Amino acid sequence: MNIYFYIDPSWSYQFLTRHRKIIANYDFFTFSDRFITTGINVLMAYNNYQISKDATLFSTTLDQINRLCDDYPLLGQYIPQAISQLRMIHQDALSSINRPIVNYQPIIDDMYILTGVVFTLVI
Repeated sequence: MNIYFYIDPSWSYQFLTRHRKIIANYDFFTFSDRFITTGINVLMAYNNYQISKDATLFSTTLDQINRLCDDYPLLGQYIPQAISQLRMIHQDALSSINRPIVNYQPIIDDMYILTGVVFTLVI
C-alpha cells in the first residue's frame, strides 16, 4: 500500500538557501540528493523503530548522518540539527501511519526542494 506523505518544503529550502555559500564548495545535486535521502531514511527508521523497537536499523540510519557530516565537513555542524528538525516537524504525522515503511519515492520540485514522499507500507 502506498501513501503520500507531505513534507513541509520550507525544511529543505531553508537549509539549502541558508547554507548556499558553503554548499557552493560541493556538487549541489550530489549533496542535495544525499541530504534529502538521509532525511527520508531517518523518517522511515524512526517510524519503523516506533513499531518494531528494532534499534539496528535506527543505528544504521544514524551512521548515515555521521557519514554525511564526514563527507561534507563544512556543513557537519548543521546537518544533524536539520535532520532532527525534519523528524520533529513530522513525528506526529508519522505516528499516525502505524505500519512499517519498506520503501519510498521522494517528491522533489524543479528547484530540488523536497515537497513530499510516497511511502510503501507493509499491508
